[in-house]
Amino acid sequence: MLVAVISDTHDNLIRLEKALKEIRSRDIKLLFHCGDIGEETINVLKSEDIQIYAVCGNNDYFFELEKICKNSNI
Repeated sequence: MLVAVISDTHDNLIRLEKALKEIRSRDIKLLFHCGDIGEETINVLKSEDIQIYAVCGNNDYFFELEKICKNSNI
C-alpha cells in the first residue's frame, strides 16, 4: 500500500495540484498532511477520492479547521 505525506501547503494551490496529480497517477488512497494546511487546500482535498489525516501546524487554527473538515474525508 502506498501512502502520500505532504505538509506546509499554505494554500499554494498550484503546488498542491502538482502533488495531487502525482498522487492520482500512483492510485494512492491515503494521505497524511503534517500541518500548515490552509482553508483553500482543505476545500480542494474534500473533493478528492482519498482518505486524509491531518494535523494542525503553527499557522492553522484548530477550531476553524475543525468546522471546515466536519463531515468530510479529512
